[in-house]
Amino acid sequence: MAKINATGNMIWKKDVFTPRSEKAYFLPNKLISDGKDGVYTLWFFPKNIGYDLTIQHFDSNGNPKFGEDGIVIKDYTLFSDYRLMLHPKTGGVIVLYGCNKELEDGRGGSVDLLTNYFTEIGKIGLDVPPSITVAVPSSNSFCAGQSFSISFTTAYGSFNLDNNFRILLSDKKGNFDKAVEIGKDTRQTVNVKTTQELEKGTYKIKVVSTSPIIESTNNVEIIVGDTGIPTIASDKLSICAGGNDKVTLTTSSCKDGLLKWSNDSTITTIAVLPIDITTYTATCAIAGCKESAVSNSILIQAVRLSVTASNSGPYFEGELLRLNSGSSTGTAPLKYEWTGPNSFLSVVQNPSILNISISASGIYSVKVTDANNCQGNAQTEVKISLILGNDTPKGTEINLYPNPVSEQLNVTFDTEQNMQISITILDSRGRVIEQRKLTSIGGNQQEKFDIRNMTSGQYLLKINTSLQELVKKIVISQ
Repeated sequence: MAKINATGNMIWKKDVFTPRSEKAYFLPNKLISDGKDGVYTLWFFPKNIGYDLTIQHFDSNGNPKFGEDGIVIKDYTLFSDYRLMLHPKTGGVIVLYGCNKELEDGRGGSVDLLTNYFTEIGKIGLDVPPSITVAVPSSNSFCAGQSFSISFTTAYGSFNLDNNFRILLSDKKGNFDKAVEIGKDTRQTVNVKTTQELEKGTYKIKVVSTSPIIESTNNVEIIVGDTGIPTIASDKLSICAGGNDKVTLTTSSCKDGLLKWSNDSTITTIAVLPIDITTYTATCAIAGCKESAVSNSILIQAVRLSVTASNSGPYFEGELLRLNSGSSTGTAPLKYEWTGPNSFLSVVQNPSILNISISASGIYSVKVTDANNCQGNAQTEVKISLILGNDTPKGTEINLYPNPVSEQLNVTFDTEQNMQISITILDSRGRVIEQRKLTSIGGNQQEKFDIRNMTSGQYLLKINTSLQELVKKIVISQ
């Protein structure tokens, strides 16, 4: 046998078999390509009466694939009109031949036309049982109880009409002694399902037909475990309480199941607007399987600025008004915006107003904004009183003496009987130094105050009745 290329150059040549002594061989009678640069051929091998039809398969290098002498059809002594045809799908070869019906002399008066099929590896097709090859699943990891599909292919012979393909599951050691059937179908793709009680581990799957009983030529492995725990993420970890900004929570896990958020949502991506500090988690639920463990947790903080506002009053006309504000929450830097009576505006945290008048009395409001545009508000009420001179208004009987004073201050006043009276001494900053509450006895009444422990300076004495409020200056000189 020789191989020659298209330009007539010989690539190789070799003997394809060695004739045996005193045996005659007919030269090859038919040749046909195997479609893979090899060739099938026919020749006759002599026997006592007649010949055997011999089939051989040579590969692209001239090596015989069907043994030294090929495959022999021995049932007849006379062959005629033989042909070779390549099988269009399997790569094997179909042989057509005429053969005698009478065996005695090898010269039968009539012939039968017969056919045979030989596989690429030299098996007679009519005698080859069908085979089953299991395909490797695209994903071989499942949770216990999950449904999935097993696909396989068949080759060579055929299965009977009443055949079913059984899908068998091994134990964790890969043994099929106590195999469990997890699916059965007549088709070559079978939906299967394990039980929720199946232990975690690695198992093997094989396919067995029922008619005829044929096992698959291979097994495939699957990994059984728990439902995968989802991993969640957030685009931000804080928002402003009471605002319209939302937090987006996402996950790329649980693609084969249903994601369940801790706020009862069941979609992959959710937008939330918590009104307080809130923790979010998720689980994954796959049909037939136990729900997964809880995912990682994400804490979203709804920032609510805790703002305070105050002043150092009450005040008297002409004093310095001091406003104070602050926030125990929020992200620095903080912005302050004050508003108040007389169109007062300020962006200072602790503003002040010089030489205040009665018209500055009222509500002062501050709005605080942090670096994340979270806001908070607070208010404080400012009270301002008139300061009366040492001369008592007409119609009012009140006297202070001595003034200036260093040891004892005497206060006399005229009132009606059974009036509730409050007498208060305040320092220049409006702080209460001493206060008395009493009921008038009617007519001229006197109260004495020991001021020996008070420091020198200007003070105010305020008398409140249900009818009026009177304020006078006191000068203490120690």
